[in-house]
Amino acid sequence: MRSGHEVAPSPTYLHEQLSYSSPSNDSNVIPDSSAKQSRNYVPPIVIDEPLDATALLKEFTEKCESKIIGKLLPGSNLKVFPETAEHHRKFQRLITEEKLKSCTFELPEQQQLKIVISGLPANFKVEEITEEPKNLGLKPTLVIPMRHSLPTIIKNRDKIQNYDSSNSCPKHLNTCVFEDVDEVVLKWIHTLRDKNVPISGPFIIEKFLQFAKALGYDEFRGSNGWLEKFKKEHGIMAKEISGESKDVDDNDSENWITETLSKILKDYKPENTFNADETTLFFQCLPQKTFTFKKEKCFGGKQSNARLTVMLGVNVTGHQKLKPLVIGRSKNPRCFKGAKSLEVDYDFNKKISDDVRNL
Repeated sequence: MRSGHEVAPSPTYLHEQLSYSSPSNDSNVIPDSSAKQSRNYVPPIVIDEPLDATALLKEFTEKCESKIIGKLLPGSNLKVFPETAEHHRKFQRLITEEKLKSCTFELPEQQQLKIVISGLPANFKVEEITEEPKNLGLKPTLVIPMRHSLPTIIKNRDKIQNYDSSNSCPKHLNTCVFEDVDEVVLKWIHTLRDKNVPISGPFIIEKFLQFAKALGYDEFRGSNGWLEKFKKEHGIMAKEISGESKDVDDNDSENWITETLSKILKDYKPENTFNADETTLFFQCLPQKTFTFKKEKCFGGKQSNARLTVMLGVNVTGHQKLKPLVIGRSKNPRCFKGAKSLEVDYDFNKKISDDVRNL
């Protein structure tokens, strides 16, 4: 398993046996036998084709200030045996600083592996987890030494293979305590999103508490931590609501601009061509963001009638702006009492949905 440090290999390699001794120790290179493992085992490090193995081994010795055991392997690779975990860390730092080609961390023959996967691709076959780790090409950062874990993986082979690989974040094979409540809440979220109703985090927690209590789970206590796990497990995220864009046909709009509008504008000068658009001011509005599923587009649906409609206009050159037109449902709103003048033109229409186009 490689650590990933790589540089262009040098054309010159050493093929002779190495030996280096610190001033107060005997030869520190074993040419043909493996080093004895200490009681607290420290994995050896194999450095691929160092440019100057003798100098590198000497530098290791000086940094650790103790006897260093090394072995020259076939292919001009240098195998170093750190005596302590601190020596091992120093070697790793030196390997990083020197930008050596690569290093290999080996495990004792009897030591087994626990496979920790930090994220699976969509096309990953979960049955591959039960194969021998050496055949999977795993990176060192994904394999953590731990005894008695591979038998556990093999024991749970059926659960792993039947696990839903479409899950957006399959890092752990966890069993949900409130699985039936999760299912009901997900159906509820789907129903609200089909109706374009905004959903907030506290709203989800409140509904989960209601459903959990109805199904006999009185011990459940909603929290922000639980909500984050629920969103991550089911691929739910917050998105900005895009008004009524769901009701607009993009093809019709594009065709009207390119074909019809261009014919209308060709007989008018830019200063005599105005663009007007309406917007709304909601005073009893719902949130502008909602929780929805990652792959789902977020639309707001129909807007509420509890609003003021405003029309703004300006000519193409930008030198002349129209006075804003505001439409409400009341002929004489209470907020206008005592007002001597307005900076806008105000009109009313009890059917506010008809807005400026029908005045």
